[in-house]
Parts: sequence; C-alpha cells; structure tokens
Amino acid sequence: MPDENAVEKTSSTGAIDLFGIAGFSEYLANPIIRGVGKALEPLWDRVHNAAKRADFSAWDEALKLRGYHPETVQLTLGQRADVQILAKSIQRQDNSEAIAAAAIDYARHEFDPGDTLEIPILDTSWIDKFWSLAQDVSDAETQIFWGNVLARASFGQGQLSPRALTLLTTLVGDEARAIERLAPMVIRLENFQGHWDVGLMTSLRVPYPLEAGSKLAAFKTKPRELIGGFEHDLFSSIGLYLEEGYAHDFIQAPFPDRDNLIEFSIGATRFSINGSFRTDEFGNLPLGSGTGISPLGNEIFGLVKAEADPAYVEMLTEWCNLQGCELKKL
Repeated sequence: MPDENAVEKTSSTGAIDLFGIAGFSEYLANPIIRGVGKALEPLWDRVHNAAKRADFSAWDEALKLRGYHPETVQLTLGQRADVQILAKSIQRQDNSEAIAAAAIDYARHEFDPGDTLEIPILDTSWIDKFWSLAQDVSDAETQIFWGNVLARASFGQGQLSPRALTLLTTLVGDEARAIERLAPMVIRLENFQGHWDVGLMTSLRVPYPLEAGSKLAAFKTKPRELIGGFEHDLFSSIGLYLEEGYAHDFIQAPFPDRDNLIEFSIGATRFSINGSFRTDEFGNLPLGSGTGISPLGNEIFGLVKAEADPAYVEMLTEWCNLQGCELKKL
C-alpha cells in the first residue's frame, strides 16, 4: 500500500520549475495537490496575475458548465439548486487556488533554495483540516494569511493548532490588517520565571522617584501612542490577548556572567540591552507593562514575519540611552 504521507515525485518534479523554489517544492507540492488537485500550472499564472480573478463569478461559471447562457437563462427551482451546488464547489476551488498561489508566493520570497533544512513531512490529517476550513475563505487579504500558514507549516516553520486554524476562519480583512500592523511591535522575552512573555508593551518603566523635568516621564505613554489602536476588546474576546487588561508586566532576570543583560524580540528582530540597568527589589529587570498575548495569539501574530517597527525601535533606543544602557540589534 502506498504511503499517503509521501510526496508524489512525479508531481513535485514538475512543481520544481513551476514554483521557482528548487528542492523545497516537494514539501509544498503535496499539501497543495491535496487541496486543489494536480493541475498546478494555473497556480503559477495566478501568482503573477492575481487581478485577473477580480471579475470571476462562480455562478456564471456553473451556468456555462451546465450549458446555460448566464444573461438569458430562466431556471426551475431544481435547476437553480443544482447550479448553486456547482457554483459553491467552483467558488471553493477558486478560494483554494488563491490560497495555494499565496503559499507559493510566500515560499518564493521567504525561503532560500540553497538552504539545507530539516523539514518533517506534514501530516495529512492537518492538511485536510486546513483545506476543509480554507476553502471557504474568500477575502483576498485573509487568503494571503492562509497561504502563509500553509507555506510555513510545509517547511517546518510553525504548524498552527486546529484551534488556531478555526480562529483564523473568523478573521476578516480589517482584523487581518490590524494583526499585520501590530506584529512588528509585538515583544517576546523570557521572563523572570523562565517562561516566554509575549505581548504589546504600552508603557515603559521609568525610575521612581523621577527627577523634575526628566525626559523619561514621557515614556510612560509613548509606546501606547506609537502602537495606536490595538483592537483590545475584539482580540480579547476571541482569545488573542490575556484577560489582564493593560496590567501585564514584562520582567526578565538578568543573564549571569553575560554582557547582554536582556535579550528579546520585537517582531521578527532580535535585540539585547547592555550596560547599566536598574533592577527591582528581587534583582530582576522590569521593562514595562502592557497587554499580554495568549499562546493562541502568539500563533496568529507569529504568522507575520515582519522586522521590528523602526519608530518603536527608535523610541526604545532613546529610552535606553537616557538610562545609561544600550539597545543592540543581534
């Protein structure tokens, strides 16, 4: 009996030139074939000509396949039901192909064909769950999100849990844009308890008592002003944020015998803080406070591999300099 998890070499061989990502194609080809079938050539056209689908009508396509003229046909109830079922199937195929094209585009830009990666075979049950949800995603911006999910999972760069996949189906364009906007300001650090803290830091720690006229006072509110609206009520209600309001503390224990006092990420960029830094009464280094992001939210925000927001980095650099320490990009 053939291994259902194995990539079909006849398909992936043709996909290597089609995808433009050399040996990585075999890892992406199998998940795509399970979702859209083996006719891969049209996907390459969609990668470069997404606008061509703007006037696509699944209903008109279904009418033509049944031999009816879209502008003149008059259908019975049974015929309308038959056409509607076919149109739904066509729309799902169109949605799936758009997501597959987005996955190819993501892979072409994010993965270097010269890299040598340890890539596990993606489980077919996860692939089938993915397509069962993805086929009904028709918003173009959200389809790009789904394409990113498929590409990253195919290359072993993060496989969303079934719960996260289900949540992803609830996101519309505005929410997807909010996640893309916020992701470059999401902070990730190992806290003083040895756990990973993820969140949006809306206030930076300032010394107390603060000297009169100190420029540091502004940093209690500067991060919040830079971040702007972050859909707190909406993202809390769907489980992306922790239920702590704005009271989540970002605290890290200093590294023993290391020049870097703190190491953390902003977006997809790694940083360290070096030099003098005032600890709290327990010897830990408090950075600030804000809104904590849940493990589920970390999966969703992690889909956006964006470099740290330049304005946010500039603000953090100034805050460090005023306290005699230094922010370094790693």
